[in-house]
Amino acid sequence: MKRKDIYVFGFGAWFATVFFLALVAFMGSLTREFISPFVLQVLNGSVGAAFIYFSIKMVLQKNG
Repeated sequence: MKRKDIYVFGFGAWFATVFFLALVAFMGSLTREFISPFVLQVLNGSVGAAFIYFSIKMVLQKNG
């Protein structure tokens, strides 16, 4: 792989990350008008619980 190819790949990965994070942030700002704060808290708690569950599952699989 040439040096130029590595830079193009890196730039593409960076650009995709920034673009999609900005898109998600924009979509999140739009949902504030439609979703109540309580529902947002429930969704945040659910995502947090899922992250904790999958992290514990991964740790146990690596050690098991």
